[in-house]
Amino acid sequence: MHVEKRLMNKDPNTNRKKKLVLNLVYISACVIFLGLYSFSQIYFNFAYWFDKGDKAKTPDDEIFCYTKAIKKWGEHNGKKLEAAAYYNRGLAYFKKGSSDKEIEDYNTALELNPEYKEAYFNRGNLYAAKGIYDKAVEDYRHAVAIDPKDADTYYCRGYAYFYEGDNDMARADFEKAKELNPQKYKVYYSRQGRTKNSVGRKI
Repeated sequence: MHVEKRLMNKDPNTNRKKKLVLNLVYISACVIFLGLYSFSQIYFNFAYWFDKGDKAKTPDDEIFCYTKAIKKWGEHNGKKLEAAAYYNRGLAYFKKGSSDKEIEDYNTALELNPEYKEAYFNRGNLYAAKGIYDKAVEDYRHAVAIDPKDADTYYCRGYAYFYEGDNDMARADFEKAKELNPQKYKVYYSRQGRTKNSVGRKI
Protein backbone atom coordinates (compact mmCIF):
# COMPACT_ATOMS: atom_id res chain seq x y z
CA MET A 1 0.00 0.00 0.00
CA HIS A 2 2.86 2.32 0.81
CA VAL A 3 4.45 1.59 -2.59
CA GLU A 4 1.26 2.35 -4.54
CA LYS A 5 0.93 5.66 -2.77
CA ARG A 6 4.44 6.66 -3.77
CA LEU A 7 3.71 5.86 -7.45
CA MET A 8 0.52 7.91 -7.46
CA ASN A 9 2.07 10.98 -5.82
CA LYS A 10 4.24 12.10 -8.75
CA ASP A 11 6.21 15.37 -8.76
CA PRO A 12 3.67 18.14 -9.68
CA ASN A 13 6.43 20.00 -11.53
CA THR A 14 6.78 17.24 -14.13
CA ASN A 15 3.71 18.26 -16.13
CA ARG A 16 4.72 21.90 -15.95
CA LYS A 17 8.15 21.05 -17.32
CA LYS A 18 6.64 19.08 -20.19
CA LYS A 19 4.31 21.94 -21.06
CA LEU A 20 7.18 24.39 -20.91
CA VAL A 21 9.26 22.24 -23.27
CA LEU A 22 6.35 21.88 -25.69
CA ASN A 23 5.75 25.64 -25.61
CA LEU A 24 9.42 26.32 -26.28
CA VAL A 25 9.39 23.89 -29.21
CA TYR A 26 6.26 25.54 -30.61
CA ILE A 27 7.70 29.05 -30.22
CA SER A 28 10.98 27.99 -31.82
CA ALA A 29 9.11 26.49 -34.78
CA CYS A 30 7.13 29.72 -35.20
CA VAL A 31 10.30 31.82 -35.07
CA ILE A 32 11.98 29.61 -37.68
CA PHE A 33 8.91 29.75 -39.92
CA LEU A 34 8.61 33.52 -39.64
CA GLY A 35 12.32 33.88 -40.29
CA LEU A 36 12.13 31.77 -43.43
CA TYR A 37 9.04 33.67 -44.57
CA SER A 38 10.76 37.00 -44.02
CA PHE A 39 13.82 35.73 -45.87
CA SER A 40 11.71 34.71 -48.85
CA GLN A 41 9.94 38.06 -48.85
CA ILE A 42 13.21 39.98 -48.80
CA TYR A 43 15.24 37.89 -51.22
CA PHE A 44 12.63 36.69 -53.65
CA ASN A 45 10.65 39.88 -54.17
CA PHE A 46 10.70 42.48 -56.95
CA ALA A 47 14.00 44.08 -55.86
CA TYR A 48 15.74 40.70 -55.69
CA TRP A 49 14.84 39.71 -59.25
CA PHE A 50 15.39 43.22 -60.63
CA ASP A 51 18.91 43.22 -59.22
CA LYS A 52 19.57 39.74 -60.60
CA GLY A 53 18.41 40.97 -64.00
CA ASP A 54 20.92 43.84 -63.84
CA LYS A 55 23.70 41.36 -63.10
CA ALA A 56 22.62 38.68 -65.60
CA LYS A 57 25.22 37.65 -68.16
CA THR A 58 22.98 36.62 -71.05
CA PRO A 59 19.82 38.06 -72.65
CA ASP A 60 17.90 34.90 -71.77
CA ASP A 61 18.86 35.25 -68.10
CA GLU A 62 17.90 38.93 -68.18
CA ILE A 63 14.51 38.11 -69.65
CA PHE A 64 13.94 35.41 -67.03
CA CYS A 65 14.86 37.70 -64.12
CA TYR A 66 12.93 40.76 -65.29
CA THR A 67 9.88 38.62 -66.00
CA LYS A 68 10.10 37.35 -62.41
CA ALA A 69 10.47 40.93 -61.17
CA ILE A 70 7.39 42.03 -63.13
CA LYS A 71 5.37 39.19 -61.58
CA LYS A 72 6.61 40.13 -58.09
CA TRP A 73 5.90 43.83 -58.51
CA GLY A 74 3.65 45.45 -55.92
CA GLU A 75 2.15 48.91 -55.53
CA HIS A 76 4.78 49.80 -52.94
CA ASN A 77 7.50 49.40 -55.60
CA GLY A 78 6.04 52.25 -57.67
CA LYS A 79 5.15 52.55 -61.35
CA LYS A 80 8.57 53.86 -62.38
CA LEU A 81 10.34 50.73 -61.20
CA GLU A 82 7.75 48.56 -62.92
CA ALA A 83 8.34 50.56 -66.10
CA ALA A 84 12.09 50.06 -65.69
CA ALA A 85 11.62 46.30 -65.50
CA TYR A 86 9.69 46.29 -68.77
CA TYR A 87 12.22 48.63 -70.36
CA ASN A 88 15.18 46.48 -69.33
CA ARG A 89 13.45 43.36 -70.58
CA GLY A 90 12.88 45.19 -73.86
CA LEU A 91 16.63 45.79 -74.10
CA ALA A 92 17.21 42.07 -73.55
CA TYR A 93 14.78 41.27 -76.38
CA PHE A 94 16.72 43.74 -78.55
CA LYS A 95 19.91 41.75 -77.88
CA LYS A 96 18.09 38.62 -79.01
CA GLY A 97 16.70 40.31 -82.12
CA SER A 98 13.09 39.91 -80.94
CA SER A 99 11.86 43.31 -82.14
CA ASP A 100 8.14 42.63 -81.69
CA LYS A 101 8.56 41.71 -78.03
CA GLU A 102 10.99 44.58 -77.60
CA ILE A 103 8.50 47.15 -78.82
CA GLU A 104 5.72 45.65 -76.68
CA ASP A 105 7.84 46.15 -73.57
CA TYR A 106 8.70 49.73 -74.54
CA ASN A 107 4.99 50.39 -75.08
CA THR A 108 4.18 49.08 -71.62
CA ALA A 109 7.05 51.01 -70.03
CA LEU A 110 5.72 54.23 -71.57
CA GLU A 111 2.18 53.53 -70.42
CA LEU A 112 3.52 53.17 -66.88
CA ASN A 113 5.91 56.12 -67.13
CA PRO A 114 5.09 58.64 -69.91
CA GLU A 115 8.28 60.58 -69.08
CA TYR A 116 10.61 57.66 -69.85
CA LYS A 117 13.01 59.33 -72.30
CA GLU A 118 15.13 56.23 -72.98
CA ALA A 119 12.03 54.23 -73.87
CA TYR A 120 10.98 56.86 -76.41
CA PHE A 121 14.50 56.95 -77.83
CA ASN A 122 14.82 53.19 -78.19
CA ARG A 123 11.34 52.77 -79.60
CA GLY A 124 12.17 55.54 -82.07
CA ASN A 125 15.28 53.65 -83.13
CA LEU A 126 13.23 50.51 -83.55
CA TYR A 127 10.65 52.29 -85.72
CA ALA A 128 13.47 53.82 -87.78
CA ALA A 129 15.03 50.37 -88.29
CA LYS A 130 11.67 49.14 -89.56
CA GLY A 131 11.38 52.12 -91.92
CA ILE A 132 8.47 53.67 -90.00
CA TYR A 133 10.05 57.11 -89.97
CA ASP A 134 6.99 59.16 -89.03
CA LYS A 135 6.60 57.21 -85.78
CA ALA A 136 10.35 57.39 -85.19
CA VAL A 137 10.26 61.19 -85.52
CA GLU A 138 7.32 61.35 -83.11
CA ASP A 139 9.16 59.31 -80.48
CA TYR A 140 12.33 61.35 -80.88
CA ARG A 141 10.22 64.49 -80.49
CA HIS A 142 8.94 63.21 -77.15
CA ALA A 143 12.48 62.35 -76.05
CA VAL A 144 13.74 65.83 -76.99
CA ALA A 145 10.89 67.44 -75.05
CA ILE A 146 11.94 65.51 -71.95
CA ASP A 147 15.67 66.12 -72.42
CA PRO A 148 16.54 68.93 -74.88
CA LYS A 149 20.28 68.44 -74.24
CA ASP A 150 20.57 64.88 -75.54
CA ALA A 151 22.67 65.01 -78.72
CA ASP A 152 21.95 61.36 -79.57
CA THR A 153 18.26 62.05 -80.00
CA TYR A 154 18.82 64.96 -82.39
CA TYR A 155 21.28 62.88 -84.37
CA CYS A 156 18.88 59.96 -84.78
CA ARG A 157 15.94 62.22 -85.52
CA GLY A 158 18.07 63.84 -88.23
CA TYR A 159 18.36 60.46 -89.92
CA ALA A 160 14.61 59.87 -89.64
CA TYR A 161 13.89 63.29 -91.16
CA PHE A 162 16.33 62.63 -93.97
CA TYR A 163 14.71 59.32 -94.91
CA GLU A 164 11.34 61.04 -94.81
CA GLY A 165 12.74 63.47 -97.38
CA ASP A 166 12.87 66.49 -95.09
CA ASN A 167 16.44 67.65 -95.72
CA ASP A 168 16.11 70.97 -93.92
CA MET A 169 14.94 69.40 -90.67
CA ALA A 170 17.60 66.71 -91.01
CA ARG A 171 20.34 69.29 -91.41
CA ALA A 172 19.07 71.25 -88.41
CA ASP A 173 19.11 68.16 -86.19
CA PHE A 174 22.58 67.09 -87.29
CA GLU A 175 23.87 70.56 -86.54
CA LYS A 176 22.17 70.54 -83.13
CA ALA A 177 23.79 67.20 -82.30
CA LYS A 178 27.15 68.63 -83.29
CA GLU A 179 26.54 71.73 -81.16
CA LEU A 180 25.60 69.71 -78.08
CA ASN A 181 28.39 67.16 -78.37
CA PRO A 182 31.12 68.29 -80.78
CA GLN A 183 33.54 65.60 -79.61
CA LYS A 184 31.17 62.76 -80.44
CA TYR A 185 29.43 64.28 -83.41
CA LYS A 186 32.04 65.74 -85.71
CA VAL A 187 29.40 65.30 -88.35
CA TYR A 188 28.92 66.52 -91.82
CA TYR A 189 25.70 66.60 -93.75
CA SER A 190 25.36 65.85 -97.41
CA ARG A 191 22.49 65.05 -99.71
CA GLN A 192 23.12 61.42 -98.81
CA GLY A 193 22.48 62.29 -95.18
CA ARG A 194 25.47 60.25 -94.00
CA THR A 195 27.51 60.94 -90.90
CA LYS A 196 30.61 59.41 -89.39
CA ASN A 197 28.89 58.21 -86.22
CA SER A 198 26.17 55.77 -85.36
CA VAL A 199 23.97 55.35 -82.31
CA GLY A 200 22.40 52.17 -81.01
CA ARG A 201 20.03 51.50 -78.13
CA LYS A 202 20.39 53.48 -74.94
CA ILE A 203 21.45 51.06 -72.23
